[in-house]
Amino acid sequence: ERLLRMAGDYERSTQRRTSPPRTPELADDVFSSRPNRAGDAKAPPLAIAFAAEMRSSRDQDEIAITLDLPGDAEAQNASVKLHVNGDAVAMQQSGTRFIGRGLVPAAEHQRLHSPWRGGY
Repeated sequence: ERLLRMAGDYERSTQRRTSPPRTPELADDVFSSRPNRAGDAKAPPLAIAFAAEMRSSRDQDEIAITLDLPGDAEAQNASVKLHVNGDAVAMQQSGTRFIGRGLVPAAEHQRLHSPWRGGY
């Protein structure tokens, strides 16, 4: 969490980053600037479990996403924003678990990502 906040601070303070040509810019692509609370230095690192599973169909692939946060009271109030290829994924919360599904054109998994590497 601290590393992401530091990256967000750097991102806001400099304009040196160039946008990747194949990645769309997200309207809400911002890092939380929430101030540190007393005692955070001794808190254990945030452990997030993330799983994404793809199911192929004819012309679209479905990506099932599961995100589990630690089971403390603060995680119950968490807000998660997730995007697949620039499109927001609606995440359903049940306790500390978030579940969502995104659709991707099947052709995305065959296209070349670089001159050195094929699709995956």
